Amino acid sequence: MSKLRKHIIRDQSVVVATHHAELSLAEWLPQVGAGGTAADHPPAHLPAVVLAPEDDPQVLVDATGGNVNRLTLIAIDFPKFAEGRGFSTAYLLRQRYGYKGELRAVGDIGRDHLWQLHRVGFNAFDLREGTDLYDALQAYDDFPERYQTSNDEAQPLFRRRGAAHV
Repeated sequence: MSKLRKHIIRDQSVVVATHHAELSLAEWLPQVGAGGTAADHPPAHLPAVVLAPEDDPQVLVDATGGNVNRLTLIAIDFPKFAEGRGFSTAYLLRQRYGYKGELRAVGDIGRDHLWQLHRVGFNAFDLREGTDLYDALQAYDDFPERYQTSNDEAQPLFRRRGAAHV
């Protein structure tokens, strides 16, 4: 059983976290206060934000005074199956800006997305209606080896294999 699967399923039930209302970035910015800074808000009072494909995560970083970890939840919207900009946004939030909180993929998310979403840093998924959760979790077993580097693997496969033979 994969590490991620242990976090999603416990005692044959789905674990669902509750958070404040999720707001679009345009709705969220005025909520953080005059001047567009979250510095005066305790983290528990910062509403969750949903980033659209065209939203620049740097705006969110600037609004939180450079500390995106003041947010407990950032959702990234995938309005259609072929929309891929959210993968880059997630990777930037994790790698460049050091976000450690819940990063949730929302929108048109199905089984085919899960493995790659997890690789770039998503740790929560709002699957499209009708998706079988247990079948979707099998996506983590589809690819036993990661060839390229990403949020979940710092070394490419050729380096990992080369190091094993030295």
